[in-house]
Amino acid sequence: MDSNTRFLRITNAQYKSLQPLNFVIGDKTFELTPNAQIWPRVLNTAIYGDQDSIYLSVQDLGQNFPGVDFICGMTFLERFYSVFDSGNRQVGLARTAFTNATTN
Repeated sequence: MDSNTRFLRITNAQYKSLQPLNFVIGDKTFELTPNAQIWPRVLNTAIYGDQDSIYLSVQDLGQNFPGVDFICGMTFLERFYSVFDSGNRQVGLARTAFTNATTN
């Protein structure tokens, strides 16, 4: 855990070993590539991090959020087009040109 950012900081070797993270929602699988699991490096200094570090954007919420198992946050929503239909209590998700991007 990086004390400045409160994000998990990983090494280049750990980044190269990251596996895709798959979410199954309904009958569809949505894959977050390793690149989609890290904080955008160009924004490292915006979170008071080191510009050369690699920070995971996928985090453990800890025990302070009972009943919340996981939040599909910024990196997920950057990779998939999402439509929120509050009238029908539905969410639609679709792939985009950025779903499998190799840069962030």
